[in-house]
Amino acid sequence: MGTTLIRMTRQELASLDDTALCQKCVQPAALAMRGRGSDVREQVYGSLTPGQRAVFMFWVLYAHGRGWTQMCAELPHLVGEDSFWLELKLAAKHLHLDELLAQTQAFEKHLREARAANRPIQGKEQDDALLAKTLARDIHTVASYIRANPGQFVELKD
Repeated sequence: MGTTLIRMTRQELASLDDTALCQKCVQPAALAMRGRGSDVREQVYGSLTPGQRAVFMFWVLYAHGRGWTQMCAELPHLVGEDSFWLELKLAAKHLHLDELLAQTQAFEKHLREARAANRPIQGKEQDDALLAKTLARDIHTVASYIRANPGQFVELKD
């Protein structure tokens, strides 16, 4: 699978709400990965442009972003992988989401410490609430990135 561009008009690009635009741009990759083995997921992810990868990783967090602990519960097969955390941090850097980057680094450290001590993740309710607030704000930044770089995401039709 190569890079997939979404077809839409300039008016749609400008008028879709931020969440709908982000979701629409990651949908082809998400559908190609859903229910597939790690080899297929890695192949699809590897075919994306750097911008598409950044938006995709943001979306994974956003879609499961009721909090770090909820994300860990919903995506245990991903959160145990170092590459997952690396890609989340690269996405935050690419999209200039500095607060999200700092939160990701802090939670990753906490998660590693909890696993090393063989204890569950606890006492992160405040971090979960902060993540939810950050994601709600950052979705606008990510949608603005898509609108500023449509060639990476959209095939414009008129």
